[in-house]
Amino acid sequence: MFVYWRLICQAAMMCVLAILLSSCASQSLSSRALDTFPTLLGVDAQEEDNEEQVIRIDLLAVDDRMQYFIENYVQAGGSSRARLEQLVDLIYNPAYLGLDYVADANFGAQTAFARREANCLSFSALVIALARQIGVDARFQHVPMVPSWRRSGDTFLVEQHVNVSVKVLQHHYVIDFEPPDNVSSRMPRVISDEQAEAMLLGNLGAELLSRGEPEEAYRYFRSGLLLDPNAEALWLNLGVSLARAGFTEHAERAYLNALDISPGNLSALNNLLILRRAEGEDTVELEQKLKQRRDRNPYYMYWQAEQWMAEDKPQRAEKELKKAIKLRPDEADFYVLLAESEMAQGNMNRAISLLEQAVDLASSNAQRARIYKRLSELSADQNS
Repeated sequence: MFVYWRLICQAAMMCVLAILLSSCASQSLSSRALDTFPTLLGVDAQEEDNEEQVIRIDLLAVDDRMQYFIENYVQAGGSSRARLEQLVDLIYNPAYLGLDYVADANFGAQTAFARREANCLSFSALVIALARQIGVDARFQHVPMVPSWRRSGDTFLVEQHVNVSVKVLQHHYVIDFEPPDNVSSRMPRVISDEQAEAMLLGNLGAELLSRGEPEEAYRYFRSGLLLDPNAEALWLNLGVSLARAGFTEHAERAYLNALDISPGNLSALNNLLILRRAEGEDTVELEQKLKQRRDRNPYYMYWQAEQWMAEDKPQRAEKELKKAIKLRPDEADFYVLLAESEMAQGNMNRAISLLEQAVDLASSNAQRARIYKRLSELSADQNS
């Protein structure tokens, strides 16, 4: 089974076996790391002109309609904060833009403005493009999530999220289209415009990959890596597209590049293991390494606990969750699932206590509201 990554918000889209967090990046790669990879797949060597097939998307382009919108609806005077608040109100207001959430709205600011629809990435692009037009420092921000994997065919899916980080004087604001309720306690990080464009190219490539078009998907992943050569998700996806197109040696190098950037990337290790098994190689050492990485990854333990709960085995889930909490004691959803396992075993007071801890640890208002709702339901049931 191969795994690949895709980033969109809300609807689970990033395909992995485990989120990478267990180790720091060991090295940085430059775009020259792509020099040993073909520029195109599915063409004869003599047909390839060796000219780079680069795909670019102007994620933050502003057209005349957007400029007109700014000039006519956002007041020129006032503070930066006031202009920003007015702009955000206009974007959300159905009488003006009133964007609809669409999971596969994989495009830039212009198209989001024209269609009045976006996912978290295209929404962020639209906000940033317009905010910069009014002189506000707005940037893309990657928001870590507590992974919740699900199987779809031969992949595992888990969600990721992007929003907008804005600085006005000494104040920091976050603008979010559809705030998720399972934000991780790990800190968000500002990413560059190029990294965001690479993410969009990765999304579009993943769509092609899921439709059985690895050769075309490869062009998107390769173009993304030219923008962000340290995106281990793109190296992983590049490897999947190469493997599915029959370029196994190149696929292995792509997975190894992902591991150079992040040695704890369980998805790259898993795909490398699958590849080497298929080639008839001895994989004992790699299997041991993958097991060691999984045993140190609290998010993989959390995922295992979800599987045990689905199989109605709360005691096994409890064991995994206690190990996960020992490694990562600040993840609210670990306590929520542990509370569910306690409820399944009839330990209602313990479950309530765990949910109270989870409320205190919640990383977003949406997450806090979801946990508090579950706590209120449980308390009401116990008092009835």
